Amino acid sequence: MPSKQYSRGFSLLEVLISLVVIAGGLLALAKFQGQITSNESYNKQRVQATHLAQIALDKLRIRANEITLANPSITAAALSTQLSTFATSLTTSMNGDSSNLNSVQSVITPNTSYTVTISFPTGYATSITNVAIPVNAVVSWQDHTNSTCSNNANNCSVQFRTIVSKASQGLY
Repeated sequence: MPSKQYSRGFSLLEVLISLVVIAGGLLALAKFQGQITSNESYNKQRVQATHLAQIALDKLRIRANEITLANPSITAAALSTQLSTFATSLTTSMNGDSSNLNSVQSVITPNTSYTVTISFPTGYATSITNVAIPVNAVVSWQDHTNSTCSNNANNCSVQFRTIVSKASQGLY
């Protein structure tokens, strides 16, 4: 009579299959971790760009209030012209290599430089009751983390549209 052999433990084939399954899981986990790190860097850059746009728009609003408080009868068209000149000098200072804003942002997102652009859509100043002026603020940057932006390139940007209005004498 043949003797019955009972297998104890695992066969070599079972061990190899389990190693392949575990290795596949670890590779998927490593890939997922890389995506998380890349997304985190992109999100930091996007937050910083949003912050720079907010700073630019706040400075523009402050300047609009200063101009209208000094000259309450100024028209929106004249205010738009003065704000356009101010926006040019503002973006020049924000985009300069030695500006304090770029040195602040480089601490948060190293090796990333931002470009701030402020524009005033034409034809609106007189159509909005001669009080408010539409403003576009775009902050763009070159992504150095090799993550892709929404346009599947490394050129990223955020855009904001807002209204800058004349200061009201009753508010101050």
